[in-house]
Amino acid sequence: MQRMEQLTRSAIYWPRIDTDIEDIARHCAACNEHKRLSPKEPSNPWITQEKLWSRVPIDQSINYRSLNWLVMMDVFSKYACFHIISSISNKTTTPNLDEDLLRFGYSHAIVTDNATCFSFAEFQTWLEQKNIQHLHGASQHPGTNIA
Repeated sequence: MQRMEQLTRSAIYWPRIDTDIEDIARHCAACNEHKRLSPKEPSNPWITQEKLWSRVPIDQSINYRSLNWLVMMDVFSKYACFHIISSISNKTTTPNLDEDLLRFGYSHAIVTDNATCFSFAEFQTWLEQKNIQHLHGASQHPGTNIA
């Protein structure tokens, strides 16, 4: 259901869209025939942070409002930083992260999806130099993907 709502919202929107989608799915014969028989596995929640900037999810949003964005957010305070970047690469990512982390303090862990730009050797080296743990969230999962 959640995936159907997410896909629909990415293409079109109207008031009460989620309620309408749920009603359609509840009364759809094919949907009811093929729905999961077993309940959805519970997710493993992240450990609650007790310090500012201890865990920072980052993501890159490509071509949102005709611009590329680097987004990072402190899990503890929910404070977000946004940077317009010229391209999706390590050359644009690490200087912006340095700027924010110098301002707020270096984090213990950075959470990313499995995007290519976060798996380059240069990015991994940068994390090692800063003594930052690299955690991976699920790609396109609303709970870990902040952009």
